[in-house]
Amino acid sequence: DDIPPIVNLGVEEETTRSITIKTIATDVGGMPETPTYTYYIRRATDTHSNYTKVAEQTSNTYKFDGLEQGIDYIVKVKTTDKAGNETTTIQSARTREVPTDTITIDGIQWNASTHKANVVVSTTSTGFTLQYSTDKNNWQTITSGNRITEQSNNTTVYARLWDGLNASKILTEYKIEDNTSPTKPTLAVTSGTKDASGWYTTNVAVKVTAGSDTQSGVEKTTYTLSGATTKAETTIADNGTITISNNGTTTITSYTYDNAGNKSGATTLSISKDQGTPNYSNVSGKTASAVSHTHTNSCYVVCGGELSKEVSKSHAHSGAYTWHIRCSKNSDHDSGGTCGEADAYASIEGVGDYCEHKDLVCTKSAVTSTVTMQAAKNMQRTRLKITITNGTINSVTCTGNSTKLSATEIVLNASGTYTITVKYTAGTNANTTGTVAATATFTYTN
Repeated sequence: DDIPPIVNLGVEEETTRSITIKTIATDVGGMPETPTYTYYIRRATDTHSNYTKVAEQTSNTYKFDGLEQGIDYIVKVKTTDKAGNETTTIQSARTREVPTDTITIDGIQWNASTHKANVVVSTTSTGFTLQYSTDKNNWQTITSGNRITEQSNNTTVYARLWDGLNASKILTEYKIEDNTSPTKPTLAVTSGTKDASGWYTTNVAVKVTAGSDTQSGVEKTTYTLSGATTKAETTIADNGTITISNNGTTTITSYTYDNAGNKSGATTLSISKDQGTPNYSNVSGKTASAVSHTHTNSCYVVCGGELSKEVSKSHAHSGAYTWHIRCSKNSDHDSGGTCGEADAYASIEGVGDYCEHKDLVCTKSAVTSTVTMQAAKNMQRTRLKITITNGTINSVTCTGNSTKLSATEIVLNASGTYTITVKYTAGTNANTTGTVAATATFTYTN
């Protein structure tokens, strides 16, 4: 018998790391009762002489294990018949690749206490170990459908399948990101005294309460000041206090930031404050006979035959002052006595800690007089109280940027020219009866 056996090889199984071969050998002269098979393997890209002998056994089935995924291999089997004739047969086979598209990472949930997230990792593949990592180096096994917990914002979670030797060539990635802005902070006045016009007459304390963030958590809260007080963006502690002391209108703008860098919407609050010491000056009008009176808390202007007036007086201390307009037949009459043709006279009285420039009009009928007023230092508004002596006020109106506090009180809110009209009915001793209009135009310089 010099005819070698006939050997057929069949691929029983190909996995990501193994190839199983089954050998069928026949011979005309017969095969040994227990044939011996020698198994070899090489990569298909290797040279023909580069086979590696891996086993010699009597089983006609052999599993080449520990192989690399996705590689073409050539396996070789050698066997001998009873007569010693030898046959060598080869077979090509290819290992499969570990799946890369059967893993999902989703279902993110945030822990409101720790501000860390957890995600679900799952796969539809079987026969592999599911693993995850946050650095691609240290891998941990996880059961499909379970959660990876306590992961910080901006952490990237990687997942793969593992066959004990080979892993998914393409990793499944999921970046934990907080893309939701925190809620706005709140601003609340905790102390300060307001007047009837809504302006504060004392320093104002404002409490800043940080917004909230249920994902990555609040990092900081900031505020800026603009207007009468300016301040660049500054960090403030939760429930911290901002004190507004400058006169004028100051606007507070506050934001909350989370640990992911998201910025809340703006919360704004405008505080209008007016507090200071009045200082009166530059009250003047038409030329008349020089008449001036010095009193502790009042100054008088005499209306002479030309119905004109002149006065200049400064007060260095705060308080309520009244500028009286007296009507007199004689220009040198300065005592406020009776007039031969007594008229109603009006006054404007400053109240409280406002800039209290005052003066309106002296009239026999309807007279217009122009008065220039200069505001006190650091003062923002002028508050005027209008009174009528020897008559009854019917109405008071004021043009320009003004606020009417009551029937007889007006606040001038800004620099400008104001026209105040007082309609009144004269008293019984006056030669003018009925309702007349007395108008004065004020130039208010802040």
